[in-house]
Amino acid sequence: MWLTRVAITRPVTITMFMVGILVLGIYSLGKMKVEMNPKTDFPIVTVATSYPGAPPDEIETLVTKPIEDAAGAVSGVKSINSVSQYGLSIVTVEFYLGTDTNIAFSDVRAKVDAARGELPREVLPPVVSKLDNNIQPVLYISMTGRRSAADLRDLADNVIKDRLGNVSGVASVEVAGGEQREIQITVNRTRLEAYQLTIGDVQKAIQAASLNVPAGQITEGAQEYGVRMLGEFKSIDEIRDLKLPLQNRRDPNSPGPAIRLKDVADVRDTTAERRVYTRLNGKDNVAIVVQQASDASAVDVADGVKAVIGEIGQEYPDLQFTYTQDMSENIKESIFDLRVALFMAVILVVLIVYLFLYNLRGTFIVSLAIPTCIFATFILINFLGFSINFMTMMALSLAVGILVDDAIVVLENTYRHLTLGEDPVQAAYNGRSEIGIAAITITLIDVVVFLPIAFMGGITGQFFKSFGITIAAATLFSLFVSFTITPMLASRWYRKGEGVEEPKGFFKWFDRNYRRFERGYRRVLAFALNHRWFVVLTGNGALIGLMVVIGWAAANGKDLLPFRFAPGQDQGQISVHVKLPPDSSLAQTDAVVKRIEEAAMELDDARYVSSRIGSSSTGAWGAGDRGPQFADVSVTLHHKKSLLDSILFWQKHDEALRTRLDTDIAAELREKIGVIPGARISVSAVSGFGGGWGAPINMTLSGKDTAALVQTADAVKAVIARIPGIKDPDLSWQSGKPEIQAAIDRVRAASLGVSSAEVAGTLRTALEGNTDVKYREFGREYPIRIQFRPEDRAEIGQVGDVVVSYVGGMPIRLRDVASMDVASGPTKIQRNDRQRQIGVLAQLQPGYSPGNMAVQVREELSKANVVPPGIALGWEGENKVMADESGYMGAALMLAFILVYLLMAALFENMLTPLVIMFSQPQALVGALLALIITGVGMNIVAMIGIIMLVGLVGKNAILLVDYTGTLRARGLPRREALLEAGPTRLRPIMMTTIAMVLGMMPIALALGRGSEFRAPLGIAVIGGLIVSTLLTLVVIPATYTILDDFSQWTTRLKNRALGRTNGEVSYESLDAIDEGIKSRE
Repeated sequence: MWLTRVAITRPVTITMFMVGILVLGIYSLGKMKVEMNPKTDFPIVTVATSYPGAPPDEIETLVTKPIEDAAGAVSGVKSINSVSQYGLSIVTVEFYLGTDTNIAFSDVRAKVDAARGELPREVLPPVVSKLDNNIQPVLYISMTGRRSAADLRDLADNVIKDRLGNVSGVASVEVAGGEQREIQITVNRTRLEAYQLTIGDVQKAIQAASLNVPAGQITEGAQEYGVRMLGEFKSIDEIRDLKLPLQNRRDPNSPGPAIRLKDVADVRDTTAERRVYTRLNGKDNVAIVVQQASDASAVDVADGVKAVIGEIGQEYPDLQFTYTQDMSENIKESIFDLRVALFMAVILVVLIVYLFLYNLRGTFIVSLAIPTCIFATFILINFLGFSINFMTMMALSLAVGILVDDAIVVLENTYRHLTLGEDPVQAAYNGRSEIGIAAITITLIDVVVFLPIAFMGGITGQFFKSFGITIAAATLFSLFVSFTITPMLASRWYRKGEGVEEPKGFFKWFDRNYRRFERGYRRVLAFALNHRWFVVLTGNGALIGLMVVIGWAAANGKDLLPFRFAPGQDQGQISVHVKLPPDSSLAQTDAVVKRIEEAAMELDDARYVSSRIGSSSTGAWGAGDRGPQFADVSVTLHHKKSLLDSILFWQKHDEALRTRLDTDIAAELREKIGVIPGARISVSAVSGFGGGWGAPINMTLSGKDTAALVQTADAVKAVIARIPGIKDPDLSWQSGKPEIQAAIDRVRAASLGVSSAEVAGTLRTALEGNTDVKYREFGREYPIRIQFRPEDRAEIGQVGDVVVSYVGGMPIRLRDVASMDVASGPTKIQRNDRQRQIGVLAQLQPGYSPGNMAVQVREELSKANVVPPGIALGWEGENKVMADESGYMGAALMLAFILVYLLMAALFENMLTPLVIMFSQPQALVGALLALIITGVGMNIVAMIGIIMLVGLVGKNAILLVDYTGTLRARGLPRREALLEAGPTRLRPIMMTTIAMVLGMMPIALALGRGSEFRAPLGIAVIGGLIVSTLLTLVVIPATYTILDDFSQWTTRLKNRALGRTNGEVSYESLDAIDEGIKSRE
């Protein structure tokens, strides 16, 4: 091993190299930004188009379908989903993973721009945006003060929004709530008809009078002047005094008299009709949401925003700002938790090394491998553009036990050579060289297991890429350290004869008991070799039996091993979604929300209760619901007391910590709310990846026949409502509020000289109002709304009386050119790949998991047979993602098995020996599954990552055992004696490395801090797999080795007999001679 020889002979060089790594690592660490999640890229583009006042079916036909057709022409499209609701169309275009999001965004925008001509004239310009998972809300701020709601909103829109938007790293600032200033021109219909004017005439006159038009320029001598016509209103009185020309009834060709606008309308500087209310703890407020930019640090953005809020608070002392949600605090807590876990892992690993080596110098040598490898890893991950997030920090925490693995094996072997009387330099070199190839293979096995994790496809691959690369890099650096720094320090710090010193005190007691354990193990090993088939069948039969029990439990609806995509996380948030009948008013919805607010504020663990009435954010990718019948209530809970709070008992908190789970509090709130007639209320704790998958049970029904879809959806809802564990079943489809439909009689309208556009424009202005004209003051812009007085649009009969034109002095009313019918439509129309879709949603009772419940739902639907031909039943949300990602996880696991086998076959130059070692991997699965069942954590992607890790981790112990057995047999020992010698000899390093890895992962498994439940399944699975596989490896692997060795000898005899050989041994003298000849020529 030339590298080890160089390290031992050039200690200063190696020392300077180590110092350089530490310096560069610290520098790299300082440059990396801190965030919660790793950067991911999901190629999804959304097109949001507003058509104010239009119903969902009209939105679908006139807006959604043309945009779907345009976006569908872009290459690489995986699916197109759309939502059409009152006044809004949202089309979501999902591309295949790997598609460049920027190119997809540009292509979709170009296609949508080309289709603008197909949309109605009143439609606002479509807003095309790409989904950036890295742009996340950082702060939710509530603003109150001793001001009117209008003044608060005006200040938020025109001062605070701009100030916060200038903070470095802020992507956008959204404002909701309060009252917005609006100039209202409410027209008196009776007076208007008396002057033979339509409301369209008023709108045109106002629009023509309020213009600022650049007219060009004039050059006079050497001076050039710009010419601009100024016609915008400068005051409200100017609007009131605007003259409206009347028709000369006696002489239509001559100008007629004029009246002032105030003669037929009231002009008021007031506020717009409120469509959305926001409150905090039952009090009216203005809500501000700050989002970070894609490449910004959430912690830095939050700190910058808070600094600006502090300055604003000094400038406006009457304002109060409350941070109802602060994501930067969650990030800080998560990173702090991981740092504590990393520190505790290091301490525990160092202690276990000292316990086995009972030598401070040896312990310190092993301990140096940890910071050296960690800081070297910081250099690489900074170069690759990764950040400090919970994935990279979790990788480093889990790597602690692995980092000392190589150093432990080297030092233990060096110690053994010292006991043989060798001097430290010779012992260090021999201790490293003797296990060099095996050590390289062991480390590479870890690497080839982690790399498939890093390069998995799908959502899982995006999130775990930085995790896999980080832990693989740290493992490779540990191999380098074990070849250089560890033997160099051992050769300098150890003394000759140190290994034969008699331990004292506690270590003497420990060594005596360890020797007793070693002797006991030798007897157990002898028994296993005598009863090898019984041992092998028992060890591997345990896995088969456990899988049968788990399958039986799942088939019978028992959550023995709960399945879900992501682990549940207590994020301290409870979400309440409210939906009333479509014809409900905002006041009715507000009354229901007030009742929910009262119930929520009675909770002892509630900190803030934030409400939003008039919209709901239940949809995926921001496609929520809008309308007076929808509302959201978000309950922010006090921080949950964690194990880390008990450990760091001296740290004080500004608030009382809760001890109850968020799911239990959500159940209590649901009980407090009770049944409210006519209201559909869903209460759930925000969990998983931020609750972004929607309801845990989320099915879709797709087809062309809307009536059949609705009937089937009702039947499916009725079936799942009877399943234990299901709560709050609901449909995404809801009949819309009654509407008056005016069908134009084109022949009649044409005969009267009235166009459909004129009729539609007049009717829209009369009822919804027209805001095309703006009033500007002090650089700010406010809408001017022109519409009938409330009393002139309060009854159904008044709609048909609207005058759309005059012919020969006679009014042409709407009923003269259109037939009036009362009908209703849906409140929201969902489409998937251009087919209508209805969602069937449900929440789960505490203790039930989405994966297991989906199995029951499928069985019950199959029995009920309620889905007819022509209607496709599909799954969305967490269950769909889980099904999509399972293929990637399975591929990563299979690739790990194959790569591990290839490496071991290369090491042993034998194709059967690796099979001996791989028998330890099913036994690790037994331990992992048992640990997940006992702790109640369940199976999810994080636990699955731990199982994939076990493929490499558990094989290392078997390699040490089998490799040394081969060495002893090469020295002439019979097989049985070689196994009985190799087992006890390799017992100490196997126990040291296993316990070190278990203790290194223990802080992760214990979920020390708040929100650390996400990481716990990985540590639990690895610890359970390591413990069980180690115990079984020490017994089952030797027995398996003898069986496969007998099989190998039997196949060799058959092969030799077939080839006519008399001796089963193959001579390699000729190959050695060839090798020597090649070396001599070189």
